[in-house]
Formats: sequence, C-alpha cells, structure tokens
Amino acid sequence: MLEALIAGERDPAVLADFAMTRMRVKIPELRPALEGGFSAHRALLRTVLDHIDHLSAAIGKLEAQAEAEVAPFSQAIDLLCTIPGIGPGHGVGDPRRDRPGYDPLSRCGAPGLLGGAVPGQPRVGRGT
Repeated sequence: MLEALIAGERDPAVLADFAMTRMRVKIPELRPALEGGFSAHRALLRTVLDHIDHLSAAIGKLEAQAEAEVAPFSQAIDLLCTIPGIGPGHGVGDPRRDRPGYDPLSRCGAPGLLGGAVPGQPRVGRGT
C-alpha cells in the first residue's frame, strides 16, 4: 500500500485492496481513511522505506554470520535449550529459526509460555 502511494496511486478503492490479513475485513473503513492528500510526505516515506530495507538486509547478513559462527556448537545449543528459561533471545539466540519448517515453540522457543519454570519470574496458575 505504501509503495503504491509513493508511486502515485491515489484511488482509495485501489489502495484499500492492498490490505493484507486482518485488515482485509476492514476495507470498507479503509477507503474513506485513504482519501486526501499525500504528496508532501512522499519523499520522507520513500526515505524511511529505503532505510528499513537497508537495515533488514544488514540484519540478514549479521544473522547469517552469527549462524555460521555458532554452527560448530549446534549440539550444545540444543542441550542449552532444554534448560527452562533458556532459548532464543538469550545470548546468541537460536540459529535454526530461519530454516524452512522451523517452529519456535517446538523446542525451547517459549518455555515460560509452555509451562516451564522461568528463573526470576513469578509462577502463574495452579497453586499461586
């Protein structure tokens, strides 16, 4: 939708059709919201979107480098992920997350949400 705005599209019906996922059910509400001027913000938005693309590419390169660096320790990472409270976001993270079919909840993606004890966090649920 933002790319279409930058490219010069101004028809609210056309712009609203770019809505994805949960916003698709709100297309009738989007059309009036998309009416009006936009030209003054065009250059700024293009700059912001280009910067986001640049940062996303840099993050991808860093993640690939980190994955290569920790690859020799894959077995140790798997063992560490069995400890409650340890997982992605702790230390180097989980280099498997970008692989096809990776399910972050299948291993140690969210032990606190799945009932594991998380050090330093109060217990919630039975017996609290």
